[in-house]
Order: sequence, then C-alpha cells, then structure tokens
Amino acid sequence: MMELVNCEGMPLARSVAIAATLFVAGSVMTGCVQSQGCPGWAGYETPEDASDAADAVAVGHVDELLSTVQLYGATANVWSFEVDEWLTGRGPDRIEILSPPSACGQSDDPYFGVDPFQSATDHATSVAFLSDHDGEWMAINPSQGVIEVSGNLELPAAWPRPAD
Repeated sequence: MMELVNCEGMPLARSVAIAATLFVAGSVMTGCVQSQGCPGWAGYETPEDASDAADAVAVGHVDELLSTVQLYGATANVWSFEVDEWLTGRGPDRIEILSPPSACGQSDDPYFGVDPFQSATDHATSVAFLSDHDGEWMAINPSQGVIEVSGNLELPAAWPRPAD
C-alpha cells in the first residue's frame, strides 16, 4: 500500500493530525479572550409582527432623553416614555426605555444616523415595542422599537418608508 506524504516527506496523515491539534489548541486559547459580542437582531415584516413578538406594547409619548449606558460596547440612550395605554403587558404610567444602538463597540455613530426614539419625540402618539432586558424595558431592536400612530391608535399595516 502506498503512503501519501507532503512536500517535506512527512506522512500526510501525520501532517493533518498536527494541523488539527494546532487548530484545536488555538481555538481553546482564543476562547479565553474576552470579546464584545454583537446580537443578531430579529427584523419584523410588519408592526403587527413586532407587536406579536414583543414582551409588552405601550401607547404613549417619548418624553425626553434621561441618560446613556453602555450596551454591547456602544453608547445607548435611555428615554422616558409616558404611557397612555398598555396594549399588551403591564407597567406604570411612566417608564424608561433603553434604545439599543445599531453598532456594537465604540462608534461615533452608534445609531447609524438618528436614534428612532429621538425622532419619536416629535410624534403626538407612538407605540413602543418592548422586550424585557434584565428587568428593564428595551426596544425590540434598533430600528423597529417605536412607531408613530394616528389618533385611532391602530398599528399601521406597514413600516414607514425611510426618508430620502
């Protein structure tokens, strides 16, 4: 039976075993390195889909920026929200909502433009789609956590088109 060898005359099976050992050892060693992970955010086809996925849905008004915190290594805004009605879930009449940034890690533009909650301060009435984040309210994702609604409080059938 013929034995396969690499260009240096070492049996190929031994070369593969050495490479595999080095790969595993390298993987184990890099597993010890602390790194900042970035979540894969779910996107929702419609506001109704977002409502179905949210832990709570509140109707009200984004009031003001309260503070910033670090989230996934980026600066994230925390907003006050005056609740007129809870469509799903329960809570007080005034809550704080963490608006997750689009970026992970240090960034001069963590929202890749304007934080949607900043824009929502101009809305007469908004719906906030919320997830429970360690006992605090956080928008369900960076771009679909808040939407303007009209006086009838019905969710729009589609997400608004981005401004050009």
